[in-house]
Amino acid sequence: MTIRASLDQMIGDALLGEARQKVAQLQNRLRTAWIISCNSS
Repeated sequence: MTIRASLDQMIGDALLGEARQKVAQLQNRLRTAWIISCNSS
């Protein structure tokens, strides 16, 4: 039971890490697009 719980925690942490990276990438992309659109106008 304990092993299972810690395994679930590890998997959850890994998924959270991936999600955070994807959000950060999206934010960078949006920021870049926003800067480009501001500079072009």
